[in-house]
Amino acid sequence: MNQTFHCETCGTPFVRRPCEVRQGKTRFCSMPCYRNAFKRHKHPLYHIWVGIRHRCRNPNGRDFASYGGRGIYVCPEWDHSFEQFIADMGERPSLEHTLHRVDNDGPYSPDNCVWATPLDQSLARRDNRLLTFQGETLPISVWAKRFNISAVALTYRIDAGWETEDALTRPLHRAENGWITRRKQLKT
Repeated sequence: MNQTFHCETCGTPFVRRPCEVRQGKTRFCSMPCYRNAFKRHKHPLYHIWVGIRHRCRNPNGRDFASYGGRGIYVCPEWDHSFEQFIADMGERPSLEHTLHRVDNDGPYSPDNCVWATPLDQSLARRDNRLLTFQGETLPISVWAKRFNISAVALTYRIDAGWETEDALTRPLHRAENGWITRRKQLKT
């Protein structure tokens, strides 16, 4: 029995037997689309597009639990058309930029995705440990860079019960056995 599938190149619906599609015998609506598919493999963003679809659609994939398993999906326009993905996102501003979902629980779609640097992306992680100082809330890693202290030392200080201002502003002192970060040892 025939079923309707979507062409991997242009997104046009086409009718084939499911076994042909499963076996990889056909994934395209026409010969021109078949040829274009191999041209796009060379496009620098093709692997990003394949990656987002894989994370959201393949239950056997390594990252599926963090994406598709949480209900994150690729919008139909992008899911069926690499060309539409490129038209909506444009080229990457630099090789450092990666695809970023503004709403971490939202889909891969034109209104929820931007190109972002690794620092921008790290600020939106679900597992960030946030710290508020002088009315500003940022991840510990950002505060550590801002105050020129290691993130490990800052985390240790916070976990040891230090006040936020002390944890950020007290200098680290060198001792014979390494860095001193404990409040008791800093008091003179």
